[in-house]
Amino acid sequence: MVETVPVGLRIDVMPKTRVEGDTTIVPIVEEVLYTEKRLFLKEELRITRRRSTRHVHDTVTLRHQEAVVSRVQSATENHPGTSGERTEKPQE
Repeated sequence: MVETVPVGLRIDVMPKTRVEGDTTIVPIVEEVLYTEKRLFLKEELRITRRRSTRHVHDTVTLRHQEAVVSRVQSATENHPGTSGERTEKPQE
């Protein structure tokens, strides 16, 4: 009688054929290609900051703004022709 028994174990070495009682066990193995993804530092980019000063002469157009303030007399201020002083009537 021939019987197949699924095992499904990962092994590191090839097993040998063995005999257990009246049964001979022949291992059937399969080589499986295993691909593994790993990080690999390929190179480094190094950026160094340096300060520098350059003097540049250029002609530019400037905007011009002007503020004109006009004073308007309010109702609480004295009207023209009157002063803030009180004048008394001459006595008769």
